[in-house]
Amino acid sequence: MRTTVLMCVVLLGSFLVGTAGSQDAKPNVKPNIRRIAGNVYMVDESGPAPSGVNSFGHGNGTVLVGDDGLLIVDGDEFAGYDIRAVITEIQTMFDNKPIRYVIETACGGLAALSKKVATIIAADTARKRIAQKKCWAGYPMVLPTVTFESEMTLYFDGEEVQVVRLPTGKTDGDAMVYFKNANVVATGDTFISSVLPFYTLSEGGNILGVAEELRRIATLVPADAKVIPGHGPLASVSDILRGSKALDQLRDAIAAQMAKGKSLDQIKAMNLLAPWKDLDLVQPQSSYEQYFYERLSAPPDAKYQLTPDSDEPQ
Repeated sequence: MRTTVLMCVVLLGSFLVGTAGSQDAKPNVKPNIRRIAGNVYMVDESGPAPSGVNSFGHGNGTVLVGDDGLLIVDGDEFAGYDIRAVITEIQTMFDNKPIRYVIETACGGLAALSKKVATIIAADTARKRIAQKKCWAGYPMVLPTVTFESEMTLYFDGEEVQVVRLPTGKTDGDAMVYFKNANVVATGDTFISSVLPFYTLSEGGNILGVAEELRRIATLVPADAKVIPGHGPLASVSDILRGSKALDQLRDAIAAQMAKGKSLDQIKAMNLLAPWKDLDLVQPQSSYEQYFYERLSAPPDAKYQLTPDSDEPQ
């Protein structure tokens, strides 16, 4: 399915607040904005991390500037900061342009931001998760008003913006955004350049699919594309492929011991993941052992699965 939409777009992504979901104001956190290519900018945040923010750093954003306004992607990631201060800083940078649209690259939809914009875009699965209250959040959320099944294309200011649904991995509603003319891809939290990517079980994710998501991104964009990850420094497609390869190797190492009848505790005692200790894993290595062991030995947890018949809040 391919939907073509004409709109003025700014893409702003991945200000992940980790496990906090806090509404506390953090006025000392200011966004840094720098041009990457064409009218595409990378946004990250300076200042100390708010309390509760994951240790792998502030989230990154991507901005495509158009004449008619701004479109924010993953605006829910502002939840751990003073959202008004962050939005004001960005709008001031771009001549106080209004926010026209919000795109969510996964399960999200910050209610506080929805007061500034009428159109919120996300994958259909992400909307269903919010509707069924199976989308993790520590803050009030709203439903997206426009959804897509597999992909959509946005044309703006001479730029072709491709929004593509990814296989189930980090969550079951992940998407990537590729700026074709600028040759820049924004991955959201599917890819993190500072640590090894992981998954969110409570949002339908599956660690076994994360490597496939990364390979999918690498297949869809040119090898020389600039990569704006959900967290960490500007990266390359080769960095994405290295992450995918490492996840495959971790899976195979654990699966080999499972085939010998080893239990999870026995596998953890082997220090099996020592060869990958330089990856700066976002979780302790034992967590990755447990992730793969559980997913390789059990079906998806029904508690986190969507109800097919329902798309609206009950």
